[in-house]
Amino acid sequence: MIRNGDKFLCFKTGYYNGSESIIFQEGKIYESHTDGCIIDYDGCTYHSFSDGFWQKYLIKLTPLCRYNYGISENLFCLQKIKQHGYVYNRKTKKFVKK
Repeated sequence: MIRNGDKFLCFKTGYYNGSESIIFQEGKIYESHTDGCIIDYDGCTYHSFSDGFWQKYLIKLTPLCRYNYGISENLFCLQKIKQHGYVYNRKTKKFVKK
């Protein structure tokens, strides 16, 4: 379920059905400002996505993961981030591909 305030890391660029228009760009962090919606690449705030769809491209960053990134290796979101080849750069405070 997507809640207002949730953040997501894109691990794979996604496109709108049958087009070259990007919906999510790899490496970018997306946010939700409305329950059930994620701001897409173009900045559309009220764009709703089914759980099965957004999970093909995004990893939900839990509040604990966002707050304590890099401290606990047992967090699910950290495992998913590493699984997709990303690490957190503490200097730039961004996720980068290894």
